[in-house]
Amino acid sequence: MKIGFAGTDTFSLDVLEPFFKGISCDVTLDIILTQPAKKKGRGNKRVDSDVFKFAKQKNIDVFAFSNFKELTENQKKRLKYLDYIVVVSFGLIFTNEILSLPKYGCVNIHPSLLPRWRGAAPIQRAIEAGDLESGVCLMKMETGLDTGPVWRDLKVEIKSNDTSYSLQNKLSKASVNLLLLFFDKKTSTNDRKKFINQSKIGITYAKKIQPEEGRVNWRESSKIISDKARAFFPKPCLYSFIQGTRIKIGSVKLINEKDLNKYPGKFISVPKNKNQENLLKVSCGRGLIGIEKLQKAGGNWVDPKTFFNGFQLNNTDSFELK
Repeated sequence: MKIGFAGTDTFSLDVLEPFFKGISCDVTLDIILTQPAKKKGRGNKRVDSDVFKFAKQKNIDVFAFSNFKELTENQKKRLKYLDYIVVVSFGLIFTNEILSLPKYGCVNIHPSLLPRWRGAAPIQRAIEAGDLESGVCLMKMETGLDTGPVWRDLKVEIKSNDTSYSLQNKLSKASVNLLLLFFDKKTSTNDRKKFINQSKIGITYAKKIQPEEGRVNWRESSKIISDKARAFFPKPCLYSFIQGTRIKIGSVKLINEKDLNKYPGKFISVPKNKNQENLLKVSCGRGLIGIEKLQKAGGNWVDPKTFFNGFQLNNTDSFELK
């Protein structure tokens, strides 16, 4: 069996590497599709995707393009000889023409329990919403946004300390297990065709995260702010302002969910000495959070004691409200 793999970002590579190691000898990864090199860093140098680098390292043919119109007729013929294309966070919407090229079509790993959280940011939106579980689905691709029938899913618990980074790691491992099961020798061709239509009940959409969403509204509850901090870490991160300086907020501890506060954003406890707990405690509209890591623009993540060496603050100060 010949297959292709289409992916671009870190999640793609996290799935691709162990999947490639684990596939049975009768399955050949023949072609990899990815997006072309993009400018990154202060020098604006063009950098190939990690998936592209992996393909080159393993001597697998790779097609890099930013639009399916860029594929040549010869490249399309190559895709037509494939049995499947596996798609994991590729970043482009597949056209009907491309979906129809492989013998059995294209299958997609989607990191949510469909139909919940269709769309661009399912991992972050699940944590932000306070979901207790997530998972991955192996879906047959259609032209609609994550609307295709599902072969199987694997559930993953969302723990109270999970960030989008840690949950992504869990989901990538579940994705590999699901793909290896789909392409296992013991899974017959007929079994691979048994896709079930998604429910029309419980559909939600995980819209792409916009940078301005990261600004903390201190009038919200500590639970909402804590969930959002976990969801938006490590990227794009929550942020707020102290004395006009923009500050990124990293890991957060939920301390209290009940008490109403007259002054949201106020510093309740600024750690200054060895005997104090190293948390910046901040009042929210309801409840209290403790911030464990902060970052100035261009700086490193540091603990509150280290961070406030550069600020003359006391317990009467606060973050700026929106």
